Amino acid sequence: MKTAGLRPAWQDTVSDAADLALLGIVAFVASLPVVTAGAAVSAASRAVHDRQALGSLPSWRTSLGRFVRGLVPGLGATVVTLALVALIVIDVRGLARGVVPGGGPALALTVTVIALIIGYAGLTVVEVGTGAGWLAAVRAAGGLAWRRPGALVAAGGIGVIAVLLAVAIPVTLPLVFGGWLHALHAVSALLAARSRPTTP
Repeated sequence: MKTAGLRPAWQDTVSDAADLALLGIVAFVASLPVVTAGAAVSAASRAVHDRQALGSLPSWRTSLGRFVRGLVPGLGATVVTLALVALIVIDVRGLARGVVPGGGPALALTVTVIALIIGYAGLTVVEVGTGAGWLAAVRAAGGLAWRRPGALVAAGGIGVIAVLLAVAIPVTLPLVFGGWLHALHAVSALLAARSRPTTP
């Protein structure tokens, strides 16, 4: 838990950055077997949600328990994600090589759709972080995207930036992952605060 007022603000900032970096690294390592990726993302998202709500990350024992319980539900999410990624890669490569007709306009449209898919995935991950199951999170993310398209666009922008950073400097992928989760939850909390009715 943070000790506000007992140490300089920059120390809290450095501590937060270190926590997120470590969380990203642990989640990345836990995802290496691939079949565990869904559980790792779910546990990491819940940890970031706790940090936003309570001011600190949960204990590693708590996160480990969430990871283990999320192995089976997360497997379905992992399979769906891998299938989507494979289809996107095939489509983009086909457009870029001219195999698929459409040229530049079709490629631009495809990139836009990909950004929205990334945004939808980000909203889903945030919902999973609240403790919802993957299917419930998908439905909740869809409802949020319908009510507030700006949330979908913001999550897509965050995701695209994260992907570009990870592709440009692959070694930073674990750190980018932690930052991506943090940014998604921060934007989600900001949008939720703005949507609350103000009391006179």
